[in-house]
Amino acid sequence: MAFYIVNASHRDPLPLPPDAVAAVLPGHQAHIAKGLADNRILFAGPKTAGDGGFIIIKAETRQELDQFIADDPFCQKGIMDYEITEFMPVDRQPYIEPWL
Repeated sequence: MAFYIVNASHRDPLPLPPDAVAAVLPGHQAHIAKGLADNRILFAGPKTAGDGGFIIIKAETRQELDQFIADDPFCQKGIMDYEITEFMPVDRQPYIEPWL
């Protein structure tokens, strides 16, 4: 199992007008909700600046993570760029153990 921080940033300029980006949002939210339901995502949320978001996620392989990102409607529409960092959750609160 591998753990990742996904730093997603809106492309500048956006490839779609704001109303078209807003139309893709429900699909993106459903994709994140599925990752939460599958116990794949620990947390996800938008940056307070409104220009992207972060996801803490686990995957069996980097390829599995890449597929999860590729299946996100925001990725499919070219709305986001992604910076991915693999990390090891060595120091953590005990309540996170069930997610690991």
